[in-house]
Amino acid sequence: MSQVLFKGQQLGKYEIVDSLGTGGFAAVYLAKDQWINKLVALKVPHYQNYDMEHMLKEPRMLARLNHPNIVGVFAAEKASELFFIVMEYVEGESLEGMLEREKILPYKLACRYALQICDALDYAHSQQVLHRDLRPANILVSRNGVLKVGDFGVAALMEKIPYAKTIIGTPPYMSPEHFQGKATYASDVYSLGIILYEMLTGTLPYYDVNPVKLEQLIAEGKCTSPRVINKDIPRDLNNLILRAMAKDVENRFTSCRDLAQALHFFLGTAPEKREMTEIKDRIRARVTTPSARCWNCNWPMPRYTKTCPKCKQSQ
Repeated sequence: MSQVLFKGQQLGKYEIVDSLGTGGFAAVYLAKDQWINKLVALKVPHYQNYDMEHMLKEPRMLARLNHPNIVGVFAAEKASELFFIVMEYVEGESLEGMLEREKILPYKLACRYALQICDALDYAHSQQVLHRDLRPANILVSRNGVLKVGDFGVAALMEKIPYAKTIIGTPPYMSPEHFQGKATYASDVYSLGIILYEMLTGTLPYYDVNPVKLEQLIAEGKCTSPRVINKDIPRDLNNLILRAMAKDVENRFTSCRDLAQALHFFLGTAPEKREMTEIKDRIRARVTTPSARCWNCNWPMPRYTKTCPKCKQSQ
């Protein structure tokens, strides 16, 4: 069962500094590695009576992942009869905390955040890791605006299976197929669509205190369009969000990479769109920029000419 750790308590070479939060499966503490004088996050599972192979499942999966938008894992250790995972400490706040304070984010900021999450998930999927519990509480926002996806505690390794059968996650962010025990990489895309909806509207598209009714609402896929709630959301972005959270997998973005490309194109940061804009800017500059004049006689200078054709002065 769970055990509460207190400030100043020693856990091996780690000194507990503060509690960072607790969830259904584990508690997380800010600690100081006294050997190298470094702040880290310690994730201590509530249930400590599993065999070591089971306890090592999450840190071994995290060890596969090395990405700037994923919370890093340093080690898995045991001290004072407690098993814990030593992880990167991200100074900042959770996306959930930010949304509780700000309610609604500017749409360009929300898109930039979504792009960072897309990068993290696309990488995790390339390593055959399905998150399965993507939600604002599991996304950290550092003080310099870098997002870190964390809590892979219920993630599934998709090496030899077509989909994850266990129905586990946070219901308002779960896709219809997730409820049916058929979660795939597209299910993480759906969860990200829900988060994008929430960042821009301040509310969830589907919610009911009754989990059976909530599952029914999600299965029907009928929600209020985000643009109806927030008129500042551009129409193209509105349609993009609805496609990301489409109830049917075949109507959804096929991958986080596809969603990222759509977001880049919307923001004007897609390579093909950016290059076209740069070409147009160069053409416009050639048409509108007046020719220079000679510093000596004020004669109009032909473009790229270094000597005045009238007074022969070097420019």
